[in-house]
Amino acid sequence: MNKRAMPKGSEADSMKQGWSEKRILAVTALLCAGMVCAVYVALGVWPFGPNTVVTGDLGGQYLNYFAHMRRSLLDGFSGWGYTFEKGLGGNLMGILAYYCASPFHVLYFFFDPRYYTEIAALVLLCKVTAAGTAMAFFLERRFPQLRHRAILSALGYAFCAWAFVYSQNIMWHDVWLLLPLVCYGIWTLCRTGRPFVFAVSLALAIFSNFYIAYMACIFCVLYFFWELWAGGHELDGRTCVRRCVGFGFGALCGGGLPAFLLVPALLDVQQNKGMSGGFSITGETSFKASEFFYRLMPGNFDWSNVEAGLPNVYCGTLVVVLVIVYFCARGISLREKLASAAVLGILFASLYSRDLMLLFHGLTPPVWFPYRNSFLFSFWLCFLAGRALVSPCLNAWRLACAGGAGLGFLAVCFLVRHEWYTATLFVAGGALCAVGAVCVVCLRASRRAVRAGALVVCGVLCVLELTWNSADVLSRFEQYPRQDYLDFYDETSAAVEYTEHLDEGARMEKTFQRSYNDPMLLGYHGVSHFGSTQDSANTDWLSAMGFSDLNGYRSGGTAFGEALIGLKYLLAREGDSLQPHYVFAGQAGETSLQLWQNPYALPVGFFADVQALEQTIPVCEEGQDVFDVQNALFRALSGEDALLLEDLSVSGPTGRLTGQQEYTASVPKDGIVYAVWEGDEALPVEIPDAVGAQPGIWYTWGVVCLGEYSAGDTVRAQVQAVYEEMELTGVRFCVLDTGRLKAFCDRASQNVQQTQLEIGTFRAQVQADGQSLYVISVPWSQALRCTVDGQPVSVHRLADGLCAVELTAGEQSLELGWTVPGATWGLCLSAAAAAMLAALWLFGRKKNKGGESHVHLHHR
Repeated sequence: MNKRAMPKGSEADSMKQGWSEKRILAVTALLCAGMVCAVYVALGVWPFGPNTVVTGDLGGQYLNYFAHMRRSLLDGFSGWGYTFEKGLGGNLMGILAYYCASPFHVLYFFFDPRYYTEIAALVLLCKVTAAGTAMAFFLERRFPQLRHRAILSALGYAFCAWAFVYSQNIMWHDVWLLLPLVCYGIWTLCRTGRPFVFAVSLALAIFSNFYIAYMACIFCVLYFFWELWAGGHELDGRTCVRRCVGFGFGALCGGGLPAFLLVPALLDVQQNKGMSGGFSITGETSFKASEFFYRLMPGNFDWSNVEAGLPNVYCGTLVVVLVIVYFCARGISLREKLASAAVLGILFASLYSRDLMLLFHGLTPPVWFPYRNSFLFSFWLCFLAGRALVSPCLNAWRLACAGGAGLGFLAVCFLVRHEWYTATLFVAGGALCAVGAVCVVCLRASRRAVRAGALVVCGVLCVLELTWNSADVLSRFEQYPRQDYLDFYDETSAAVEYTEHLDEGARMEKTFQRSYNDPMLLGYHGVSHFGSTQDSANTDWLSAMGFSDLNGYRSGGTAFGEALIGLKYLLAREGDSLQPHYVFAGQAGETSLQLWQNPYALPVGFFADVQALEQTIPVCEEGQDVFDVQNALFRALSGEDALLLEDLSVSGPTGRLTGQQEYTASVPKDGIVYAVWEGDEALPVEIPDAVGAQPGIWYTWGVVCLGEYSAGDTVRAQVQAVYEEMELTGVRFCVLDTGRLKAFCDRASQNVQQTQLEIGTFRAQVQADGQSLYVISVPWSQALRCTVDGQPVSVHRLADGLCAVELTAGEQSLELGWTVPGATWGLCLSAAAAAMLAALWLFGRKKNKGGESHVHLHHR
């Protein structure tokens, strides 16, 4: 028998109510799935056409992370905590917790990455369906009289604008779909005093995505006090205190259960560039308050709102009508209306006030996709709409008030709408509001046929409107064809597999890219990586070494820079521009891609002068010149006093750069010539065409290769300002002595017998002639652990980022691995939270052994 609160009746009535709930949830799920399929049909998304839902960050980041996690799983969980496919190597706990922890994302682990565009469409369908079903469950349980009418509000929540505007940020959707279950747990707590459902649902939300769950936690406090004060529970003061204590314990358990993942993830996130910030009260607002109203109308999405603009709070015109009815209807107490208005006002303020919006976003301003907490506003609207459907009682005076409010709403929408929101869209939205209002009034008609007809009309219009708006939103984003993804994946993965058979311990890169995270998608040890949990220490070191693209490999820095990080192979398409030191190694297997080899590439682990550890090499120190950094690093590692990069005398203008300018220099000896155009800011300059140079756009922090020259040649490079006016503080040309570089690389690698770079572990077999220094081109971290012949040794930090290990004479086996920071503390906290929750469950079961007390919702 269903144990939830329900109107009094016989056991047969209870069973009937239970079966009704199953039908309601089934119908909601089928409608949601059908509506998503209709959206796919309209947009030609697989399996109904050539397109996919893979766009933006979903294709550029998240699918690549899922592919890496799948390989790690198949490899015995190697690489779940640390990987060499993330730049030069890095912690993965932030990626695991922020992007991959969703239970729905397990689907990706069962399929080859070749089919990820299809899985992405399936995951979005599943999440939207789950959100609608969860909302219908919550509303039908919370308001038993609502029954099948709960479907209307549930559809509004499942197909709110937030769900589809942020559809590429699929990892955020789990908290959105779990929010109704968390609120159900809060209602259960207020009704029975048991925090078990609340704690478990909250823990699942935090586990799925701690970032969006933080916003939901703030809302949980608001909803708890709404239930306590205005939810119709007849509780005395002492019982209210107990409920508050239960809420606190439930929140502690909910936050503690996922601590085994949360603590290591937060420690990882602290190091990245995108998750830190400060807070100061400014009193600024995000938009004009009057413009907010038309965001509740259909067809209001514009691409500008992805960068800034206005919040995405649309959830159907019927929901708007029902919210107006809620505040005008009789049968709902003034106390409840005031409490509901207060919550609505706080949620609006969290979007309108920049200070509150920053607070809801963890004190970090969002980069693109602002107002990430706007789904809370949509949830509350849908909740109030469901509450209004319980008893939409309107006498003549209240009906007039509701009609006036509706007309005022439409008038404001018309007056403040943006110019691209056409009159046609406004008239269509207004007509939907009018029809919805008439249908809501008819729901209180005395004739059953009229009520049924009104409900059917509401349902049909709701389905059509929400489906059209969702398709309209997705159509504004770039459509990525499925075949393009397959063509890239099939050819490049075959080339990668062929290259890895040549040398398992080498790094490789490409002259082309689908995204910065191609190494994680295809499973090779590259240089490129980008993500919100990105470790800036990795990119800072590469930038200091002259690599011109902070997140991805474009041309590299110098031949020395590429040799130092062990970049041995390069995949290129025919006609691509490469640095001159690369040697053609043939086709990459049966593909059309070419394979080029770097003859100077060091192994990932190599020997260096033992005195290098005692020298201070400020690679990442602000103000350091890239050529000076490389010369200092070469001297320290090689033990030589000679310069690797020698300056050339350059003729050409500095200061304000306008139009196209030419720079020339005479080369005194054979070698590769590199240039840096220095500026106070990261300004782009363009090399349209120059003999030997790589054309393209380069930034003033990066090194540009001008080609290989012989002694006595003249270097000529033409540079054009990308902006109309640019300030250059200096220009520097240097020639790299390739003979000296070759001698150093041969000497540093001659005693390295074997290196193996796996997903998350580096192994090497070396022969040390005496007291030696073994350098590993992996970003240094306190969490790295190294063993030599099974015995732990210290991992030293060298040159602001590399790892170094001291070795004694003899043949030795070395292994570099990783321990997850904070794992022990996280496991202890999770265990403590589980024990506390078990104790609460047993205590509550013992206390209620004599029978459960039901508290009903009362309406005045």
